[in-house]
Amino acid sequence: LTANPVCIDRQADEEILALLEAETQDSKWECCLQLLRTHDIGKTCSGIIFTDYADTAEYLEYLAKSRTLDVSLLTGASTIDQRRRALHEAQSAPSLLIVTGALEGMVFAFTNQVIHYDLPWSPRALEQRIGRVERAWSQFGTFDHYYILERDSATGQVLAQLMEKLQAIEQAWK
Repeated sequence: LTANPVCIDRQADEEILALLEAETQDSKWECCLQLLRTHDIGKTCSGIIFTDYADTAEYLEYLAKSRTLDVSLLTGASTIDQRRRALHEAQSAPSLLIVTGALEGMVFAFTNQVIHYDLPWSPRALEQRIGRVERAWSQFGTFDHYYILERDSATGQVLAQLMEKLQAIEQAWK
């Protein structure tokens, strides 16, 4: 009884890998890869890619590893030991962390290179992402955030509205 599910899973994995390898151009990934290469993220410095979904994170991990980047994946399914190991590796040597929104409470103040591959739908969630990297005691004075999206897309419009709301919040606090 257990042989069929294993066989189906392997077949599905092989089909998914074949589809990924057959994909000739993913413009969003290519833009992200260009940023990674331009700033040597994962080669000479550490960086983080934030995404909301585990499926997207696993896809990005596959693509990054296929380009020989040192990458660690952290999702809500990651064990405590996996999280500690990935954070230790990222702090001790240049690497790339791909992180989903399910890892609330983790601090990533060891880097100032952040890529938002997709956006949360609320300014609060975006602010929380940023706050997990930008800490008062961090060694970095400035932080680089990159948003991977098409400006004329619905997501681009959401980003514009999120940025307006974040600016209004900042003004209200001053």
